[in-house]
Amino acid sequence: MKKAQPHILLAISAVVSAALTFLVYFTALGNQFVALDDFEYVLNNRHIERLDWDTVWWAFTSFHQGNWHPLTMFSLALDLKLSGLEPFGYHLTNLLLHTATSFVVCYLYHDLLKLVCSQQGETDKSPLSIIAAAVVATLFFALHPLRVESVVWVSERKDVLCILFMVSAIWFYLKYSEKLIKSPATEFWRVSGYWWTLFFAALAMMSKPTAVSLPLIFCILDRYPLGRCPERGSFLRSSIDKIPFVIFSLILSVLTMFAQQVAMKVFDELDLLSRLLVACKAVFFYLVKTIWPSDLAAFYVHPGNVATTAPGEYLIYVFLVAALLVAAVVAGRRSKMWPALLCYYFVTIAPMLGIIQVGGQWVADRYSYLPALGLSLLWGGGTLWLVNRFDSKRATGFLYLSLALVISQLLIYTFLTIRQISVWSDTETLATRIITLQPDTVGPGVYYARAIHRNHVGQYQRALSDIGMAMKIALRQSYRPLYAKIAFEQALILKNLGRLPEAVTVMEWGMQCAVEPPPDDAVALFEELKMGAVK
Repeated sequence: MKKAQPHILLAISAVVSAALTFLVYFTALGNQFVALDDFEYVLNNRHIERLDWDTVWWAFTSFHQGNWHPLTMFSLALDLKLSGLEPFGYHLTNLLLHTATSFVVCYLYHDLLKLVCSQQGETDKSPLSIIAAAVVATLFFALHPLRVESVVWVSERKDVLCILFMVSAIWFYLKYSEKLIKSPATEFWRVSGYWWTLFFAALAMMSKPTAVSLPLIFCILDRYPLGRCPERGSFLRSSIDKIPFVIFSLILSVLTMFAQQVAMKVFDELDLLSRLLVACKAVFFYLVKTIWPSDLAAFYVHPGNVATTAPGEYLIYVFLVAALLVAAVVAGRRSKMWPALLCYYFVTIAPMLGIIQVGGQWVADRYSYLPALGLSLLWGGGTLWLVNRFDSKRATGFLYLSLALVISQLLIYTFLTIRQISVWSDTETLATRIITLQPDTVGPGVYYARAIHRNHVGQYQRALSDIGMAMKIALRQSYRPLYAKIAFEQALILKNLGRLPEAVTVMEWGMQCAVEPPPDDAVALFEELKMGAVK
């Protein structure tokens, strides 16, 4: 009987990896929208109500929720056209995008591991062992609990869309570079893989600003494992083809800075030293959570100016970062793999470290999506090393034991992922999880979101308790932009409880506190309450 060809085995492995990914996240299809951005992105977003040229124009010329991501908004408009306001269709799209990513990632990991073996002179590795290692790395990446936030949160459509296109761009870049290495006299623009790389890079950048790191990722790949620039002079020659990507990244960076100006102003009071200290801790947060993914939350409250409140604790992380850099340099003398992996990790995590603070969180599970590509590759490389290290009759027992441990780890992570998916079932479960994990530091927005949900499902008394807590925290933090929004929701809850005079009083106070002119629905509610109170 003829043995299957490696390319056929790889295709089957990629399909199996994608199928397992879909099955593990299948329960997310029953999840609802959550009152953390889903209302702003979908339910209350009138700009995506129609799928026409006006929608396309708005998507490309407007900033929404502090970002320029026209492709993301267009995909949500398409979902609205196909599924209406049923959350099933939106979750299905997110899941299909993540499933497609796992399929492409399997090919990417296979080619990267093959290149690494070639660079290290280990050409005797069997194709089957490389494919097995690629599958392990793919499953570690796709099924890890840290992926849940990006996949099951409808508002993170930008994440799954962007990563799919980034992974595709990186894979095509490998193919393109390999052709240039084999035919160095060929001009880069004559290689079709280059234009596919540029195409997918453009799509990624129109999905989420995270894609600005692509030119640097390509440079890291050039150094290792492609080896396109072994000498200083050749670095410049190999960088010419990066010019279009750099231009795209610069344009996207400028647009993002404009889009996020409002969000950044809120956190002007955070001093630079505190931001740097928190960033050093964040570097290790993702490493630790990758190995031990416990107590995952949808929101991690920023600790504030730690340079004055807890300098000693955070200085430890500065020394740890320095030690990590030194270790990578020392290890780099034996293998360029370690500096390349560390460079990739820092390049992909840097925009999310909060040096330029946007939002009230200091870390987020979704920020690990892109950096996890490098970390997961380590698991694949480790599996490949184990298979070849114990590939003998005398060491068969050690090989089976090691592979059993790898499989057990994947099963544990899969169980944790399924459990984490249920946390995102609806606003009630999600907000309650955040409050349970961070009872003393949670901001007013979480209680506000849960109050909206409880009011919507008829739990008026519990909603009133939540909205009261939200107002209490907002007043304590002097967070004026939320005063009016909380007051309007509180008035609506009081109306549902039949306490109209109190509702009128709260609405009057909210109107006085409003930083911007109140929306039409708030004005209409105020008039309705006044008429009802008079009767």
